[in-house]
Amino acid sequence: MPIQPISDFNVDIPGVVLLVEDSRTVGAALTRALQERGIETRLARTIAEAMKRLEAEPVDLVLLDLGLPDADGLSGLELIAETYPELCVVILTGEADQQLAVSALQKGAQDYLVKGEEGQLLMRTLAFAHERHRVRRAVDEMASELRVKNEALNELNKTKDRFLGMAAHDLRNPLTAIIGFSRLLEFQLDGRIEATQVDFIQRITRSATFMLTMVEDLLDMSAIESGQLKIEKQMIDLGELLRDNVAMNAELAASKSVSVRLEEPKTTLAINVDPRRIEQVLNNLVSNAVKFSKPGSSVVLRARGTGQDVSVSVFDEGPGIPKDEQSSLFKAFGRTSVRAPGGEKSTGLGLAIVKKIVEVHGGRVGLRSQVGEGTEFYFTLPLSVPSPRSSAPPGREPK
Repeated sequence: MPIQPISDFNVDIPGVVLLVEDSRTVGAALTRALQERGIETRLARTIAEAMKRLEAEPVDLVLLDLGLPDADGLSGLELIAETYPELCVVILTGEADQQLAVSALQKGAQDYLVKGEEGQLLMRTLAFAHERHRVRRAVDEMASELRVKNEALNELNKTKDRFLGMAAHDLRNPLTAIIGFSRLLEFQLDGRIEATQVDFIQRITRSATFMLTMVEDLLDMSAIESGQLKIEKQMIDLGELLRDNVAMNAELAASKSVSVRLEEPKTTLAINVDPRRIEQVLNNLVSNAVKFSKPGSSVVLRARGTGQDVSVSVFDEGPGIPKDEQSSLFKAFGRTSVRAPGGEKSTGLGLAIVKKIVEVHGGRVGLRSQVGEGTEFYFTLPLSVPSPRSSAPPGREPK
């Protein structure tokens, strides 16, 4: 079967080849074959001589015999590859040493030729090896450029995070002052100003409170992404933390005609956590549940020990979340098509922060929801003292 000419392929032929071969017969035959095809050929009979030639002048490709007087097996290839890692090397081997040639490929050689068969395949092998090497170098260069650009992007991202952190930190104090003064005005001017003016003050309070929530979320996300989220653990009774949280959120819920109640844990649930951060998790989940609840409905908290862990669930009777939208909820700026009855806005960061806080404590988060049947958000935390496993696994029992 005729061999397709190299000219039929869009590949470059190496211009200068260093042939490293101790056999005068093979060396002369290969030199003649290469020169007849317009390739400049340099001949070396030992690795030592080859290294001197490589130092003296550049070559495009090395055609290397594995059986040389001063190099046993792969040692010659290893020396060339270590000294000139960018150089393309093709191995010359005997028919009985093809396994050795395969090992050479694993150590960086581009291809190999079996002596006695090189007449037909010589130019094709050299041309394709040279092309593969060129493409590999181009890929390596692009990968190097990509690493540099990624490092630059990472630095820019860190700068962005620092800027957002500084801006959010600087905004927190004036927003807190706005909220404080607007509430003071509402209290002190009660009965002395018109209803529309009271409404204006309340709008200022709500807007500033939303902005402060956004600022706090940005600060938390900045701390999380930079690995600087501070966790200060201590032993607490989870039941007590839940009772305090229900009492704190009851007023907010009552303003929307929603009740918040706690199913008291049957046993003491001792956990080693940062109480401020776990309270942040609870506040986010409970306030979300209240936000999406209809007037006259209930939000229920439940905590149960389940062997090595405690599971905390927050149930609401809201509209529920479509299944195809649930996976995005714990991602930053994740949103769904579900809208709060009161039109309240969301930063889209709260649940992402919840997930990070819980995971830092060694727990996990999740949800169960059906459209029209409400939603259960839950999270688990390791118990410091394992409790008897509850006979009823966490689920959507409360309604």
